[in-house]
Amino acid sequence: MSPIYVPGKVTLAKEFTWNETVWNPSMISTALWLDAADTSTITESGGAVSQWDDKSGNNLHATQTSSAARPLTNSETINNINAISFASQFFDLPDFSNFIAGSSNRFLFAVGKAASSDSPILSIGVNSPGTRWTLRVDNYNLRIEISGASYVAPNFTVQDYSIAGVGLSGSTIGDHTFFLNGVSSAASGTATVNTNASSENYISNSVVGAGSGVWGEFILLSSYPSEQTRQKLEGYLAHKWGLTANLPSDHPYKTVGPTP
Repeated sequence: MSPIYVPGKVTLAKEFTWNETVWNPSMISTALWLDAADTSTITESGGAVSQWDDKSGNNLHATQTSSAARPLTNSETINNINAISFASQFFDLPDFSNFIAGSSNRFLFAVGKAASSDSPILSIGVNSPGTRWTLRVDNYNLRIEISGASYVAPNFTVQDYSIAGVGLSGSTIGDHTFFLNGVSSAASGTATVNTNASSENYISNSVVGAGSGVWGEFILLSSYPSEQTRQKLEGYLAHKWGLTANLPSDHPYKTVGPTP
C-alpha cells in the first residue's frame, strides 16, 4: 500500500510483511511437522543428521541410527534457507497408528525437489499388497503409490524446488488429489487404501529403496483440510521458502502471506 500524504499532517504508511509470528502450522492440528529452517530441531555431527525433531508435539521424530545412512544438513539450501539433502539416505519414522491408520483421510505437503527420477518422498506402512502408502516421484512426476496395487501419475514435475502435496478425502486411490504449487490434479482408480502405519514408516525410502533429493519441510495432517487451511499452508510455505513465484496468479497468498 502506498503512503497516504495529507498536507500539514503526518505521513501514514502501511507495509504488509509476513513472518512465522503471523501464521504458521502451530495454529492448526498437525500429525507431523518437520522444519529444516529451524536448525534447533536438528541433531547432527559433522553435518550428518541423526534426528530431526517433530514440531507437531506428537514426538514423531525422524531418526537414523546408521551413520552411513544419515542425511545431511548445512550442505544444501532452498533460496538460502537450510534444507536436508538425501543421496540414497533416509529417515525412519515411528508408529503413526494413533494418527494415520487404515482407510482414513490424510494430507501431506513437502517442500523441496527430487534429485533422481525415481525417488520416494514419504512412505507409511508395511510392504504388503495395498497397504504401503507412498508419495513419490517417478520420471520426476509426482505419484501416489499403494504398494502392490496402483500408481497414479499426473504431469506434476518436482525436479525443481516445489511445494508438492497430496490429500486423501476418502478410502480409495480415486479419493486422492495432488497439489503442486497451489494447482490441483485429481487422481483416479478404485483400489482401497488400507495403511498399517504402525511400522516401516520413512522419509526418502520405500520398498524400492532410498531416494535422493533436497527437502526443507514436511507437514502431515490426519484429516483433509478446508480449502482455506490448505491455501494458508501453501502461502506459508511459499513465502517462507521463497517460492511465491511458483503460485498461480489468482492464489490468495501470491503476494501477501497468510494471517490468523
